[in-house]
Amino acid sequence: MIANLTNMFKIKKEYYNKTVINLVLINMSLAVIAVFRDIFLAAYIGTSYQADSLVLALFLPDTIGNNLLAASIGIACVPVFSRIYVSSNNIQRLYSCIKSTIFSMLLISGVLLLLFYLFGNSLLHALGSGLSEEASSLCYNLFLIILPTVMLFPLVTIGSSVLQVLNYFIIPAVAPVLFNAVILVSIVLSIIFQIPIDHGVHFVASSITGGVIVMVLLVWVFIMRFCKGAFFNLPRLFSESVRSMEWTDLKEVFTIFLPYLLIAISTQSVLLVERYLASHLGVGTIAGLNYAYRLSQFPIWVFVAAVGIVILPSMSKSRGLGNLKDLKDTFTNAFSVVLIISLPMSIVLYVLRVPIVSILLQRGAFDLSSLQITAGILAGYSLSIVGQALVYIVIRAYLALGKIGLPFLISISIAVINIVLDFYLVDRIGSAGLGFGAAAGFSLNALILVLYIKKELGISLRKKAKHILKLLCANIPVLLVTVICSKIWTAIPLESDFVVKLLYVVFVVVMLIISYFVSLRHLKIL
Repeated sequence: MIANLTNMFKIKKEYYNKTVINLVLINMSLAVIAVFRDIFLAAYIGTSYQADSLVLALFLPDTIGNNLLAASIGIACVPVFSRIYVSSNNIQRLYSCIKSTIFSMLLISGVLLLLFYLFGNSLLHALGSGLSEEASSLCYNLFLIILPTVMLFPLVTIGSSVLQVLNYFIIPAVAPVLFNAVILVSIVLSIIFQIPIDHGVHFVASSITGGVIVMVLLVWVFIMRFCKGAFFNLPRLFSESVRSMEWTDLKEVFTIFLPYLLIAISTQSVLLVERYLASHLGVGTIAGLNYAYRLSQFPIWVFVAAVGIVILPSMSKSRGLGNLKDLKDTFTNAFSVVLIISLPMSIVLYVLRVPIVSILLQRGAFDLSSLQITAGILAGYSLSIVGQALVYIVIRAYLALGKIGLPFLISISIAVINIVLDFYLVDRIGSAGLGFGAAAGFSLNALILVLYIKKELGISLRKKAKHILKLLCANIPVLLVTVICSKIWTAIPLESDFVVKLLYVVFVVVMLIISYFVSLRHLKIL
């Protein structure tokens, strides 16, 4: 049934390049929708106490269900499913592993759902101890609406992992586009019908849960159609999965899942502390922190994630086939690509942070005070982009190699350092310290991981040093252009109309693309 697997998975480099481009385009549409969602949300609720309540209510379900459980099980499934797919002649073994993984995650997330229902109010009070009583009450009501997503998010990523192993990358990429589109529609309708903010945030919270349901349906309906029901039969899921599961394969899934979960917990603990500190820095700081964080994630979501989605199953299959040279080549190419992308994005977001936040968000309830809070935090977050991108890629190489212990130890240590820096910097420079703490943490994490992975894969940094130096030189024109554009912005009155700002954006984008492309070509990087 699975014949000539070695030839089957020696897919041409052009295929992966095309796939990455397609994913970038989809992620770009996702980013556009997410930006419009934030624009309309900022205009609707600004940095009010309702905004703080909504952000905090989403934080726990999103952190536990999406960023911890879903992200970790999705990452764990890809290398294990890939290995089984290329090395086993029994496709039923893969089906059994998938179903048993689903069953296990439903059990784990169901227990967590019950615990959050029982103790969620106390957790929210502890997390948002600086909020008013009115804001805390609203936060808990919104939290109960969003809580079911804790069980739904893992179902999305397990299904996405199955599709990625089968080289179906488009459906998993489209799912979050629909999720954000549902939320955007709810916000726009709230504005159009002038729904009071207290009621509107309930509508938005309901759309978050509805959006996750849409993702679950999209991914699993596609799998059932593609596999003609072989993967997923609801009655058999509970009657046969546990009895017939391949314990060895499931154990391997959780051998990766647990350490990666702890890595994710260390990252999320930093975000948790950031929000705790923000809750004590005045009304609107939590919302400003959220806006700044999301803007800094733009290059990660759009470009780096597209590369990571493709290379993880590719490197995992290379390891399953015993072809470590292909694994090394895939990693080094991805490493180079993310550097080419992340360096200029970091420069642009740092130098042009005030124009970017103003153009995207400053309208309606998002006033000058909101601009100052968000831009201040974005200053540091923008400097974390390169570190985030490299950590994202290096960890996937370790996952493909089946060696997740070292990244786990490094990530835990860096998280502690990051938290200490957050407390220190916030005490010295206020809310902006949250961003600079993140920049220091991610940069140090990336440096240590890169030094270790080059030994693991036998990569010579001396041979790559010339390429990295040329890449740094290629970004000098980008820096000069952004500084000039920043000076131009100061000459534009804040009350300038939309057309003036639009012309400014077009000018900046065109100048940056031309300068960077010419520089890359001149230095023979492209």
